[in-house]
Amino acid sequence: YEETYGDLPIPTAEGRTFAGWYLCEPACFGDEVTSSSKVTIAKNHTVKARWYSNEYTVTLDPNGGTVDKTSIKVFYGSTYENLPTPKKPGFTFVGWYLCEPACFGDEVTNSSKVTIAKNHLVTARWRSN
Repeated sequence: YEETYGDLPIPTAEGRTFAGWYLCEPACFGDEVTSSSKVTIAKNHTVKARWYSNEYTVTLDPNGGTVDKTSIKVFYGSTYENLPTPKKPGFTFVGWYLCEPACFGDEVTNSSKVTIAKNHLVTARWRSN
């Protein structure tokens, strides 16, 4: 009590940036706690890590078609949202597919959660008319 918190660890989490430690008294994400912050709570208490989701660029490969935009920005843990619909004469657009670890992996829709913690590529899949 009335001393500083001293050295605090710096945690890591995939796709997120550590934003600091925060008091959970009376509610979480109250005052920020740093190594030089003075302990002012005279009982055992909790500090909680605050995180920011990282932003990534998703490149849109129309795979022989055309698309209005060639990339979108997404945040780790959110959804892809706003994926454009490409066009290709003589073909029907089937969907966007991840190229992680190889192209035509999992399908990505507007409601798919972003789970790749880096810039990445999605490729259009087509069905011949």
